[in-house]
Amino acid sequence: MENKLSLQAIRKGELARLRQEAYARRAGIAKRWGRRCLFLTAVALLVVAWQDPTLGPVMQTAAADAVHSVDVLFGGDGNARELVVAAMSDIRG
Repeated sequence: MENKLSLQAIRKGELARLRQEAYARRAGIAKRWGRRCLFLTAVALLVVAWQDPTLGPVMQTAAADAVHSVDVLFGGDGNARELVVAAMSDIRG
């Protein structure tokens, strides 16, 4: 009788461990796909906003300002803004 109870306890512990591993595996998969979907949604929204005639130029100016700030921060000559504006005008056109 005692042996039977200990086997049942071992089985319950094993089942609990397997259940926990399955939960952790499913949580990892959900986290991974959630991050991918979030990234793809953000990219899709940026593409839509970029093509909008009112938001596109604002985004272009913001990107050019950001590139200029990074260029100056890292000791560049500060002319990156014009290069970015020219390149983005070609892309949008």
